[in-house]
Amino acid sequence: MAADFHRGKRIQASLFYSGSAVVAQSLRLAGAFLTTARIGKDDFAVYASALMLAGFCNMLRDLGQDPALISLPILRRGFIRCHLIMSTGLGVLAAVALTWFVWCTPWFGDLRPVYAMLPAVILIEAGYHTAQIVCLRRFRFAAIAGIELSAVALWLVTASLTIRWLPGIWCLLTATLVELSCRGIGLCIAAWPDLGPARIRWAAIRYFLRYSKLLTVQSWVQHWGEHMDVLLLRIFGDSKGLGAYAQMQQVVGVSFSLSVRSLDQVANAAYNSDQRNPTALRRSVLVFGALMLGASLMALTIIYLFTTLFSPTVLGPQWRENILDLWWWAVPLCLIRPLMWNFFISFESTSRPSLLLSSVVTYTLLSMLFGILLVAPFGVRGLYVGLAAGQLVTVLLQSRWSKELDNSHKKVISQVAEETAV
Repeated sequence: MAADFHRGKRIQASLFYSGSAVVAQSLRLAGAFLTTARIGKDDFAVYASALMLAGFCNMLRDLGQDPALISLPILRRGFIRCHLIMSTGLGVLAAVALTWFVWCTPWFGDLRPVYAMLPAVILIEAGYHTAQIVCLRRFRFAAIAGIELSAVALWLVTASLTIRWLPGIWCLLTATLVELSCRGIGLCIAAWPDLGPARIRWAAIRYFLRYSKLLTVQSWVQHWGEHMDVLLLRIFGDSKGLGAYAQMQQVVGVSFSLSVRSLDQVANAAYNSDQRNPTALRRSVLVFGALMLGASLMALTIIYLFTTLFSPTVLGPQWRENILDLWWWAVPLCLIRPLMWNFFISFESTSRPSLLLSSVVTYTLLSMLFGILLVAPFGVRGLYVGLAAGQLVTVLLQSRWSKELDNSHKKVISQVAEETAV
């Protein structure tokens, strides 16, 4: 893989993927402005809760098979087929779990009116997840870029059309399902030559089982960490605070997409390619970390200038007041998060599950602790402070743990994959 993803190809991939991400996230930002101005906080609270529950149920779909396929030195069709069967089968299990939580527990009664759309969110993602990783490993970044741009454009069109005649929550979920469907169809078409029938030998099953033993806990803790913010506000806050937080995240979340999501797949391939050259690997980690931080800062600057200068005329003074009320509380979190995720990606792509698990557990436990202490007395502002503090401590620890990237020894799992690849 190292020979395939050379410097010229890496720059070309970054331009394709990051350039399209800028356009795509500009469209998403326009949609965020539109939906947060036209849809109320109560609908956003239900929308955030729906995505949170889907995220928690997706824990059942993740047994560490994604980093296993990403880290596989030689991509073989038997391994791809095994991953596809695992992901889709576990996706059905996750959809069943979601159904049970909505209809058989008293905790999510507010999601029952929109239940029909929720299993589809899980099943569509499960269906295209393998194709997404295959496109990454085959360096099909031009295809990924075009698909992502099309999906976000279709999301914006759907939201713009349905916001006039559908209730707010139905508008948000419909646009989300259309986006996921477009992305899934495009990725499956791009990866189709690798998704056909293939013989699954015991070596492939053994490879994924080894990763499952190491990374299932990490994957589940990471899912928990990504969605616990909404859970904390549901338990310790109120619906108004949750709605305000969901609206704010819809706007500032664009900075995360531009900083991390616009570069994560290129960074994944780069780290995987450089993992046997410690000097190149450390240089890549520093470069992508700087790029992610710079992109986040640029996105936040653009959003702030629009909010202060143009939003009162375009979206009304009330929208401006709602955003600026939480703005400076959200900024530290938006700047620290890309650095933490850059380390996540580097640990995952170079077969260092212990470092990845340590990072995820540290962030999750600290954020839960700070969140529990601060959400009840300070609401959404306390949540932002707690999450930022947890991420800052995690980044400081990750910078120390990343010294292990200087080790160029082959990992046991990689050796097994190379010896038993079929």
